[in-house]
Amino acid sequence: MTKKISDGTGIGRLAGLRADTPYTYRVRDGNQVTFEGSFETPGPSWKARQLRLVLGSCWHPRHRVKSGPSVFERMAQRDSDVVLFLGDFPYTKTGSLTEIRDGHQAIRSVPGFRSLTSATPTLAIWDDHDFGPNDADGTHSHAAEALRGFQEHWPNPARMPGAGEGIYATYTIGDVEMFLLDGRYSARHGGPQSTLLGEAQNQWLRERLKRSDARYKLLVSGTPFARRKKDAWASRNHRAERDRLFAFLAKEKVTGVLAVSGDIHRTDIYRLPLPDGRGLYNFVSSPLGQRHRPSLPSERFNEGVLYSHGEPNMFGEMEFFPAGRDTAVVMRVCSASSGLIHECVLKPAELGL
Repeated sequence: MTKKISDGTGIGRLAGLRADTPYTYRVRDGNQVTFEGSFETPGPSWKARQLRLVLGSCWHPRHRVKSGPSVFERMAQRDSDVVLFLGDFPYTKTGSLTEIRDGHQAIRSVPGFRSLTSATPTLAIWDDHDFGPNDADGTHSHAAEALRGFQEHWPNPARMPGAGEGIYATYTIGDVEMFLLDGRYSARHGGPQSTLLGEAQNQWLRERLKRSDARYKLLVSGTPFARRKKDAWASRNHRAERDRLFAFLAKEKVTGVLAVSGDIHRTDIYRLPLPDGRGLYNFVSSPLGQRHRPSLPSERFNEGVLYSHGEPNMFGEMEFFPAGRDTAVVMRVCSASSGLIHECVLKPAELGL
């Protein structure tokens, strides 16, 4: 049952579903069927499958496509196995519960959103604008309201018992494990307590990465790993935290690690060096519907730029290939209006595989 107290949302938990099995479902309002959809549960066979993920961030109703298919309709046409939203989704000024609820209702009324998310596992994280003010950290006054609004509208995977506060979690599909990071709730930008993830989440992340048996480990972060902005990983506030993570990946020989991010209203691809000579590839996909940054990001603000493109109504696509293939991952830059713009192909050796 949906409830008014939770903005008309509800979470239904289905027990007894079998792996590798197609299902149909119906949503009823009283005795009237209001929606019917279908999905397939993942299972062991998915480890041998080629998996496709579509992703994006930064959507504001004032900047969506005015004519033609919406960006969500274009994403739905890609027939993906996972949908991933990377934050600033929706935009608010303060992160108050009312703003977050109004923004989510607006997003869910856009053509294509229902068809995109009703048949495909859909996961999300937040960034500053769907958490609070611009560049917000966990000290802002509406942080608890923002957390409530997020949990009402995104039924992300259940988290481990004893985990710290926030929205971080993992989700595995086939041979891809996604680490959904929370760079806001426990974040502090500056001072002796400066951190992006907080100690509890950092410890959780290292432990989960070390014991993951997935071929691919995808770090899902609101802010880019290459950006020097004050609330991003390469800033003077958080670079030491990033360096510790990179040193851990090298020391523990964690292979198959990539990162995806949003935030900056551009679609960029970076390669950042790890201490053992490998590279961490960071795919930044933005904006789904927002003013874009048209100029190439300079080395003053970013590191390791391989590719950069500024255009509104952009989304990203990643394909993960099973073991034994010459190709490991393909990253695609896509436009809602013009289709494929750029493709970046990674070989297994580039990911330490």
